[in-house]
Amino acid sequence: MSRNFFYLLFLFFCFLTACTKESSKIPNQGSKANYQPTTAGSVWNYRVTGTSNYIYTIKAEERDSIINNKPYRVFSNNKDPYEYYYKTGGDYYRYARPPEFNFQPVDMLYIRDYLAAGQEWLEVESIKVPVGGVDVNVVAEVTVKIEEKDISYTVNGVTYNNVIHLSVKPEFKALLVPIGNTSDIHYYYADNIGLIYNKTALKVPSANVDINKETFLTSYDVK
Repeated sequence: MSRNFFYLLFLFFCFLTACTKESSKIPNQGSKANYQPTTAGSVWNYRVTGTSNYIYTIKAEERDSIINNKPYRVFSNNKDPYEYYYKTGGDYYRYARPPEFNFQPVDMLYIRDYLAAGQEWLEVESIKVPVGGVDVNVVAEVTVKIEEKDISYTVNGVTYNNVIHLSVKPEFKALLVPIGNTSDIHYYYADNIGLIYNKTALKVPSANVDINKETFLTSYDVK
């Protein structure tokens, strides 16, 4: 049989095995903090360096949008499309295009503030990854781990207290076969402020993905 036939068969099975997100079943034990304020009019300014270099601003709008039956607060972003945030108890959801999901739009549970340091959970999504010039449906399994809690962390000379530090470890599979990648992804959120720092290093050689960037909070105004 031809090589093209096997490639089409590969795409077909990738489609059949695509799955939706299934977060690990950990009961929501209520909020211990507020790592992502959503008060209308709040503004955050960021600087990005590395493989991408730019500054951007996000602002909490005075409106919500229903996504997957959840009332997300809409955030405008002068660099990218809108972002959406929602908090229920101690679970924080974000609908956006994070690099660990190859910049695909996903509805992700990204913080569980009641978990202890060392605990983790799994987020699973079906996404598209370019392979050989063709978008292939693959499964992205992302493990989010609470690395540290209630720490102090300094960004741009400013020390923030009551910070939670999360690591993110993505794995990509097609036909249950791992797609090789290396990653070093970390997020830091300060209580009653939001994201203060992010480091994302992600390489997926077969998909020509090579990201190495840092995001710094430069100023904010939380209403």
